[in-house]
Amino acid sequence: MPDDMKLLIIEDCEGMGIRCLSDVFKNFINLSHLSKLEITDSVGIEFLWQLSSASPRDQLEVSSFSPLCGLEELRLTRLPNLVGLFYGESEPSYLLPAGTFSSLRELSISGCDNMKQLFTVQLLQSLQNLENLDVFHCGGMEEIAADG
Repeated sequence: MPDDMKLLIIEDCEGMGIRCLSDVFKNFINLSHLSKLEITDSVGIEFLWQLSSASPRDQLEVSSFSPLCGLEELRLTRLPNLVGLFYGESEPSYLLPAGTFSSLRELSISGCDNMKQLFTVQLLQSLQNLENLDVFHCGGMEEIAADG
């Protein structure tokens, strides 16, 4: 893949065994220029990224989260098994790397019926540039932001 890719669309990836996108992204050398990510009709995806439980000095390097630091637009559509954005984010020992979603301007989530909570307070603090938030047709959504 080119190092300067700006748009990535993942669509209709049923049967590929992808539960977490970080498992896919770790194979890419550099997605730091990625500004738009669309994921549609991918039944198996449960989380976007898996966090590591560690002390801050042992945390994943920010470079491994580079696709999420420069991302300006994220669209998640018809992901029936999506439970959350990050696996492990509700655990106190799991810390998001600095800059995660710090460039995000638009977030659209639709047809993600298993998702009960969109953001933790920790993640919400990183969204200083968020301009548009669209959440619709997510029957299981109980709250947008929650402690934890």
